[in-house]
Amino acid sequence: MSQGLPWPTESSPVAHDPSKHWAFKTVKAPASPAITPSDEAKVRQPLDRFVLAKLKSAGLDFNPEAPREVVIRRLTLALWGFNPSAEEIAAYVNDKDPQAIENWSIGSSLPQPSANAGPATGSTSPATPIRRVTSSWKNVAT
Repeated sequence: MSQGLPWPTESSPVAHDPSKHWAFKTVKAPASPAITPSDEAKVRQPLDRFVLAKLKSAGLDFNPEAPREVVIRRLTLALWGFNPSAEEIAAYVNDKDPQAIENWSIGSSLPQPSANAGPATGSTSPATPIRRVTSSWKNVAT
């Protein structure tokens, strides 16, 4: 205040109409962008139309589809942090179901071994207690 900030001489609560707040508006589905017939094959789900329209407006296009070996490797690295086994790659590559990636990611969501599965101390030796409890619980040997 001492540096010149003006103090309001009068104040009144700002009256906002709650019905005009965006959270109270009815949700409306946006119009799907028009795409060329040649791009229709690239669209797999409705969201792809919006992404493709934005890319086209910037002079870009979708990247080509990655080979199945690359897809399974990317997914495994993203989910667990390590590469898939040769058997997992072969099973996924040979699965011709269009929903194979969804089926694989759901079916393999069981806990997997990881690099951090060892002891918390980083030691590979058997865990040794810091203290031993002797016959009397009050007498703790160190």
